[in-house]
Amino acid sequence: MASNSTLNSSTNSSSEDPFVRKSELANLEDAIQYAYEGADLNWILMSGVVVFFMQTGFAFVESGSVREKNYMNVLLKNLIDACCGAMVWFFWGFGLAYGNVNGGFMGTKYFAGLGLEEEGQYGNWFFQYAFACSAATIVSGSVAERISINAYVIFSIWMTGVIYPIVVAWTWGQGWLYEAGFTDFAGSGIVHLTGGVSGLVAAIIVGPRLGKFRSIRENVDATNFDFRFGRFQESGLDASGYHKRFKESGYDIVIDKYFKRDWDIARVHNFSRQYRLKLTDRKFMPHNNLSLLLGTLINWFTWLMFNGGSSLGIISEKSHDQAQISMVNTIMAPAAAGLTTFYFKKYIVRGDLMDLRMDFGGLCNGVQ
Repeated sequence: MASNSTLNSSTNSSSEDPFVRKSELANLEDAIQYAYEGADLNWILMSGVVVFFMQTGFAFVESGSVREKNYMNVLLKNLIDACCGAMVWFFWGFGLAYGNVNGGFMGTKYFAGLGLEEEGQYGNWFFQYAFACSAATIVSGSVAERISINAYVIFSIWMTGVIYPIVVAWTWGQGWLYEAGFTDFAGSGIVHLTGGVSGLVAAIIVGPRLGKFRSIRENVDATNFDFRFGRFQESGLDASGYHKRFKESGYDIVIDKYFKRDWDIARVHNFSRQYRLKLTDRKFMPHNNLSLLLGTLINWFTWLMFNGGSSLGIISEKSHDQAQISMVNTIMAPAAAGLTTFYFKKYIVRGDLMDLRMDFGGLCNGVQ
């Protein structure tokens, strides 16, 4: 009994020791701080995963918006953005953007992953990588159907490795533009304006798709063509007996093949049918509306975390207020834009009656 009372008294005295209590409180505060940091990191990582899924949405939208013969090319470019972007962002893109810019032009560390683990930057690297891919993929849709894969690989590396990181260094990286007072919560200027301007410049360089604004065979008129002799019943014949405008169209080759019995009449009709189909491609209507719908909804879903995750945390009152407000805005703004485009486009642009009554593409564009 004496030993038990002695033990109890020593235990009570130790529990009442102020140094012990301070140590326990310090450990508790550290644990709470680690929990806060873990929750914020979890928010950033989950947001990054959802934003990266945006590549799937872009792939659906862009592949469904082009003609069927080009959809594989568009899918390949979206995958190239993710692959090239990962390599470039790891080796030098993230370093240029966030590597100790300090009011300057670009960063000077974090190259090839050096220092990421020591300073706990892996989560930030992943989240910002998803944003870099989004900026590059914006350009993919701007040059759809009119750029080769090799040329696009070069552009994707340049966009993710030079253009976008430098813009980020000036702003989010706390460079000279940040020091001047610039602010951008979720990338409306840093991501979307940069990607949009890059896409505009790329579209100007490569030019429009053939037949989009000017018919490939716009000067051909076969109304007065005499198929018995393979020539027009009017002036303007060249030395070979064909009308110059008709010869430019390529129809003279078809007539020659027919009169030389290289082609029978069925082959000529098949050529005419295929040629008419090619001419109707100048409307460039989406070949797969289901793909366009799925891509739109996926992008709308990922925009929620794109904007909400830009709070870079969820624990503090400021961060969770920013997250919930931005998510509400991300629902209301696309909904209003989609309806506005759907109902008022017919008063702004001209098109076929069916295009105006069932403007599914316009609705999807407005939502995005």
